[in-house]
Amino acid sequence: MSGKSSNEAKQTGPRITKWFTVKKPQQSVDRLQDKAGDEPEKSDDAIYSAETAKLQETLPSTQSLERTFSQEPNQPRNFQFPARVFGNQDFKRSFQSSWFDKFKWLHYEEASDSAFCFTCFKAAEKGMITSSKLEDTFIKTGFSNWKKALEKDKGFYKHESSECHKEATERLILIPSTSKKDIAETLSTQILQERSQNRQLLLKIIGNVHFLARQSLPFRGNWNEDKLCEADSNFYQLLKLRCEEDPQTADWLKRKSNKFTSADVQNEMIGIMALRVLRDIVNDIKGSDIYSIMADETADVSNTEQLVLCLRWVTDELTVHEDFIGMHPLNNTSADHITSIIKDVLLRLNLHIKNARGQCYDGASAMSGTKSGVATQFKALNKKCLYTHCYGHALNLAVCDSVKSVGCLKEVFESAFEICKLIKKSPKRDSKLDEIRKETKNEHGGIRTLCPTRWTVRGQSLNSLLQNFKELMQLWSWSLDHIQDTEMKARINGVKSVMPTFKFLFGASLGAMILRQTDNLSRTLQDPKLSAAEGQSVAKDVVKTLRKDRRDESFRIFLGTSLATKGDTRGGRSEASSQKKVSCQA
Repeated sequence: MSGKSSNEAKQTGPRITKWFTVKKPQQSVDRLQDKAGDEPEKSDDAIYSAETAKLQETLPSTQSLERTFSQEPNQPRNFQFPARVFGNQDFKRSFQSSWFDKFKWLHYEEASDSAFCFTCFKAAEKGMITSSKLEDTFIKTGFSNWKKALEKDKGFYKHESSECHKEATERLILIPSTSKKDIAETLSTQILQERSQNRQLLLKIIGNVHFLARQSLPFRGNWNEDKLCEADSNFYQLLKLRCEEDPQTADWLKRKSNKFTSADVQNEMIGIMALRVLRDIVNDIKGSDIYSIMADETADVSNTEQLVLCLRWVTDELTVHEDFIGMHPLNNTSADHITSIIKDVLLRLNLHIKNARGQCYDGASAMSGTKSGVATQFKALNKKCLYTHCYGHALNLAVCDSVKSVGCLKEVFESAFEICKLIKKSPKRDSKLDEIRKETKNEHGGIRTLCPTRWTVRGQSLNSLLQNFKELMQLWSWSLDHIQDTEMKARINGVKSVMPTFKFLFGASLGAMILRQTDNLSRTLQDPKLSAAEGQSVAKDVVKTLRKDRRDESFRIFLGTSLATKGDTRGGRSEASSQKKVSCQA
């Protein structure tokens, strides 16, 4: 090709286009010349331009699309709409011109054989629709699945009921037709009103969260994801209750998104409230300058060990406050780990350890150890941070050791545990006991289960056994007549034979009398406003009362007022009448 220009001579490499694969110009020319025969020779640029023009004829024209959108919806009536096969069907489907009559907003583009929403496109072009509501199918890419065009909750019907189309129609058509103001001013006013309404509804949701959290009520309640829906939760039902007074709340709940009612949003609100309360507590403590640390280990229902942390401080008016700070998971219960957690909490609260004046824990070696316990480590950081063994824990240990050292009391508690298990582990026997109590018109309370860990709450449990003595004996007789299990019969016969004995009645009455004093002391020591000196004084008064009960005169009153009133205990009274004084051997 001697007739090539200088520019054409330079193009020796491959040409890469948007729609074609890589080809060498000379090879393309040779192939076309062989096919054309005696046609005149064409340059490389001419061949490239011709092939590109042919391909572009089959592509949608963006200029045509913009031109039709800028005027009015394109709705051709006499156009031969192309038909296509969808899926495995044997017949073809195409766009129908009758759809224009049903959906006035439809805009058809011949080049791409797709439908658009003219209203949404114009509203999006002017920035009238929020980005979260835009539907790209009817605004940018186009809808062409004619099989689902008229299906319920799909295609055109779904878009017409969407938030995107509703907002576009309202802001592009309804607002300008009903208002003479400038469109920007109108939209600004509407946005402000909508924002104000959203804030009011958000405050109601926050109020719901605050109420449920304040009352320690479960947010989900009995809602089970497998059986029930979220609408059955306490949180949702409380919102529905408020809908009766405010229709806007009902409209808010009908929204499909952005309702701010999800579990993540609820947890975030609770976290924000907790931080706000914690800040107020810290500000009050800083105003007092000094504080004391209170901590204890406990396991939750998932058997996860956690550290409960509280701070005790006093106002300028000498008003005592005990504030709960939080529960923190423990990977291990070593003294070093617990100390590091307490330090981390104080650091986050911006409280200096030098301002601590006291620390109160239980008697465990990890907490009160003299060499490396938590109390010792904080004492090394601040000599003014004095350690006090928790009075409640100390009282529980004292009562536990005292009761276990007395033989008759130990046996009474073992029998009481067995009685409680026989009743509370069997709904049938529990309901039968309630029937018997109604028949005998027993005005006392029912059976109270013994606490397996705390000894300072067992006085009422023993007293409940004595107050329901007759009813329990009737229950055992009824159970033996209706139970076939040999092992269960043996257990019931055991407690039935033990309860009428003098040893059980005397031990239960004595235990109830002693533990009544210690239970009252335990409740008094739990008063957050009680000082350490006042706690010691109350404990000394209880010791004096228990010493008075050991006198002979008090013992005779105890026999006369306790055992004589406990049901039909002939065996116990006859045995007691022959004894002037009973001695419980350890």
